[in-house]
Amino acid sequence: MAMFMKITHIKYFVAVYEEGSFTAAAERENATQPGVSMQIKELEALTETVLFERSTSGVCPTVAGKWFYEKARKILKDVLSLEQGVASLGKEITGKAHVGLMPAFTRSVLAPAVDAFVTSFPEAQLDIVEAYSGSLMERVGRGQLDFAIVPSEAVPENIATEHFATDDEYFVQSARNGGVSLQPVSIKRIGDLKLILPGTGNKRRESLNAYFKRHDIRPAQTLELDTMMGTLDLIARGGWTAILPGFLCLEEQDEDVRTIHPIAEGKLQLDYMLIKSATKPMSAASEEFLSLLNAEVEKMAIARVPLS
Repeated sequence: MAMFMKITHIKYFVAVYEEGSFTAAAERENATQPGVSMQIKELEALTETVLFERSTSGVCPTVAGKWFYEKARKILKDVLSLEQGVASLGKEITGKAHVGLMPAFTRSVLAPAVDAFVTSFPEAQLDIVEAYSGSLMERVGRGQLDFAIVPSEAVPENIATEHFATDDEYFVQSARNGGVSLQPVSIKRIGDLKLILPGTGNKRRESLNAYFKRHDIRPAQTLELDTMMGTLDLIARGGWTAILPGFLCLEEQDEDVRTIHPIAEGKLQLDYMLIKSATKPMSAASEEFLSLLNAEVEKMAIARVPLS
């Protein structure tokens, strides 16, 4: 009896490729390990090609397997998108949007986007996780999040990316220092610069380190702190300062508490990217919520005061 390639073959192949193991792929697909192994053997017989090298530590794709993955993930995404599209025709947006956001976005654009979403799509649900880029990327890769917004960086091949927004970073200090918001400040000339920095595993830290080296900026004292609300509170108490994304700190222009300043040494920017599964299409609910987030980001960009 002639055999033909099935969606199940492609689905299990992608799972094995991304998980690096038949056992992990079976758990991901709610299948049995022998069943997944059989599907891959059938696929290799159909293509007359070895797609994986097996070993006691797992599986590794061959050159042919890597080529097949690039084609297979696109096919799988199209099929899943077709299924979702047909199922949603003429129906209200339902289901759940699983979303990952960094603190800069939860502080600024989240609330209006959520308000608009629950008003427009009362039958849908939101599941929002706040975390930093490493954790968000891992969750997207494992299919736990439909999409996330993170700083631009290298990603695994099972994650698709596109540019989402570009943000300016600002110097933030206590109002007790006597500054006037949106007036440029030369941080290089601050004699006793006490600067709060993101931890070494944070993508923004790499960018800040490179910026300091380029402009010969040497803080007198630094503190590593990966919590935006804690950072803002320490700044308000006086002494400590920070360089923060505009999406976060421009919402804090209360000159009785903190002042926000462009950095005189030169513009420091941060690119954000949208990350999502390369093989699994987003749910209709996630697509709608992403559109609302985009709209709020564009509003903030229009409302911004240009840097001097």
